[in-house]
Amino acid sequence: MRRVAALAAVSAALTLLAGAASGAPRFGFVQIASGLSDAVYVTSAPDDPATLYVVEQSGVVETVRDGYIVSTFLDIRPRVTFDGERGLLSIAFHPSYARNHLFYVDYTDAAGDIHVVEYSAANGVATLSSARELLDVVHPWPNHNGGQLQFDRAGRLWFGIGDGGTDPTAQGASLGDPENHAQDPTSRLGKLLRIDPTAPSAVWKTAGLGLRNPWRFSFDRRTGDLWIGDVGAATEGTAQSRTSPATAPSRRLLRTTPLPCATACSLFTLGRRKPRFASDAHAMLTRWRPNVS
Repeated sequence: MRRVAALAAVSAALTLLAGAASGAPRFGFVQIASGLSDAVYVTSAPDDPATLYVVEQSGVVETVRDGYIVSTFLDIRPRVTFDGERGLLSIAFHPSYARNHLFYVDYTDAAGDIHVVEYSAANGVATLSSARELLDVVHPWPNHNGGQLQFDRAGRLWFGIGDGGTDPTAQGASLGDPENHAQDPTSRLGKLLRIDPTAPSAVWKTAGLGLRNPWRFSFDRRTGDLWIGDVGAATEGTAQSRTSPATAPSRRLLRTTPLPCATACSLFTLGRRKPRFASDAHAMLTRWRPNVS
């Protein structure tokens, strides 16, 4: 076992938001582990909060318990392209993981395309031969991959995928999703997707469109509201508050919060059936109440 002493347990986003609200940060970092490489995400499995699973962008998930890296839970480095914004980006455990041992990861492959794959685990280690692909999306450029997987309270798996990225040689001309993937309902890119992964013949449904790069999102465990950190390609943030039309009360946008940073984001506009996000060169943290259907 490797002794680890420094894994940040409180996110920089929380520190930033607290500082913006009160004038002085009310949150800080608590270091609990180190010895990790290119860690991009940390979570726990249902009913086991004492065990942490740390995603390393190169294609490895490490198991951390009681201040130690106790094992490698998953190693798919041969399948993963790791550079810049690409790599193994997230992991989500099925709500019934203690019974069915299923979990899900998303990563970019050698061609830069995006995959969501189901695995099962046995004795605390992933079974590589159990891989079942749920999603394969062609991705044209190396950035704006999205990268978050989360289960909601109904047991559905949600995935945020970026708008396809920008041509690094085109400079400013490419910053606004020039191929309009995010606003195209026939494209998977720039979307918030969901699926019941264990239902027979289940298919992905589009829950939201018009996103730039939904790098991280999470559900409020009390209300079920969805908070999305949607990043892109500009320099600073602004905030807007919007209310939904009366035709879609369960899909209303509740609040947006500015996040000054070197990225860009989107603003939500809501329609009758799906929330649509209008491209905007700002960074935004957005609170949205999803429909339960």
